[in-house]
Amino acid sequence: MLSILGREAKASLPNTCSADCRAELSPGTIAGVVLFVCVIIIAPILYVNHSRAKKRRAQLAPPKERLEALKILLSCGVEEKAGRGDTTTCVICLSPLAAQKRSFWKKTGSWLFHPSEELFKDGADTQLLDVLTLRECKHAFHSSCLISWFLIKRYDCPVCRRAYYHHEEV
Repeated sequence: MLSILGREAKASLPNTCSADCRAELSPGTIAGVVLFVCVIIIAPILYVNHSRAKKRRAQLAPPKERLEALKILLSCGVEEKAGRGDTTTCVICLSPLAAQKRSFWKKTGSWLFHPSEELFKDGADTQLLDVLTLRECKHAFHSSCLISWFLIKRYDCPVCRRAYYHHEEV
């Protein structure tokens, strides 16, 4: 009996939607919805990755006080240093300081590995290394070696251990 009543009830409901209001989904509409859903899902993921990379870059960048402390260095070319008859070996990397060509790191986009004076000849990947001298003790090192020494929080001369920057940990 319920089934009969159910059929009668369905039959008695008025049909309010005509054939015009039953729109079919076109391929363009489906593509638009899929694209919208993808943007809604991918946009937050890209934002999180971007903010993480930005934080990582900020953590790896040397603080301004470290960069200002590099002002205590004298810069001289390798030819000048080689003519003085001082130490001819960088005690950090144990490579010669003398004016000679040697292979150098390829450009990495990092200021740490680029001496200020690039002397490329014939398109070769060789250059003369820039030499930095500490003002206090006059010991000389490759610029990239001394900067990397400084960035690992070593604030003394690698040769005589004389402090060239007094840093207070916070």
